[in-house]
Amino acid sequence: MRPFLAIVAVGAGTYTLRAVFILALANRRISPSVIAALDYVAPAVLGALVVSLMIDANGRMDVGPAEMIAFIVGGATVFKTRNFLLAAILGMAAFWGVGAFF
Repeated sequence: MRPFLAIVAVGAGTYTLRAVFILALANRRISPSVIAALDYVAPAVLGALVVSLMIDANGRMDVGPAEMIAFIVGGATVFKTRNFLLAAILGMAAFWGVGAFF
């Protein structure tokens, strides 16, 4: 029963944190500088995810051919189109495609 309670508590905490910001900012105008800063959230999150997946538990790079090709495909897609969703889709397709051969 304890794992279930932990899941419920984490879910309630996550919902509360999100709801507080939505309710607090519901009737307020967000400044253009904040909106401009939010444009950098997607690249920062994508970079953090990529780096965290490429480093092993000892802090060393753990990159195989599938990861490297997916990184190159995703990076080239972002560079060419500036579309992070398309980069994630093409990078994962490249990762799975190359991973099927190795």
